[in-house]
Amino acid sequence: MRCGSSSIFRHLGAHPGVHGSQRKETYFFDQHYERGWTWYEDVLGRPAAGQVVFEATPSYLADERAVRRIATDLPEASLIVCLRDPVERAHSHYWMNAATRKEPLDLESALDAERRGEVALDATGPGRRYLRDGFYGPQLRHLFSLVPRSQVEVVFFEDYVRDPDAEMAKLIGALGLPPEPGLRSPGRVNRYQRFRSVSLRYRTKRLPPGLRRLVGRLNRV
Repeated sequence: MRCGSSSIFRHLGAHPGVHGSQRKETYFFDQHYERGWTWYEDVLGRPAAGQVVFEATPSYLADERAVRRIATDLPEASLIVCLRDPVERAHSHYWMNAATRKEPLDLESALDAERRGEVALDATGPGRRYLRDGFYGPQLRHLFSLVPRSQVEVVFFEDYVRDPDAEMAKLIGALGLPPEPGLRSPGRVNRYQRFRSVSLRYRTKRLPPGLRRLVGRLNRV
């Protein structure tokens, strides 16, 4: 989570040989597994002949049960893991929750609460995982114990931001897809920013568009 999966999903999904799921994050293997394969196939949608089907749910990697299900049910699938500096990732994750009003605590208090095991935020989100999701070593070791390393491609957020088209070309080659010279990055997707006042940010939604943009710029950090 917060490692560029939305940008990569949109970028890779523009390749003519690829079919992205109707919703980027299906949460099938962790939250909706009991709904069965018919539900999953409906969410994935109908690809054209010869297209590769993919989805992008960033909570899978840190969920051992989800990884086991993927390894068992899709043993030949290619997997893409997106990683980012864990400190930057934690900050971005926190500010996403703060900006959407899921996290009522300041950053330091939220990290302390996570260390104490106080992970619940609301019924719809994954909870406080600012620190937990950044321990990539144990997550990758568990993944590689179940899936051949040759089936896993690791993309580093910083490399992708620096040169998204070059990184996508390497990823496409690693996945065995034909090159697509005209494929271009969609730009930064799903960016969350820090605000001086989150409550002010929400109040401005009732303002006329021009005034809302002006206040929004002044309210950003």
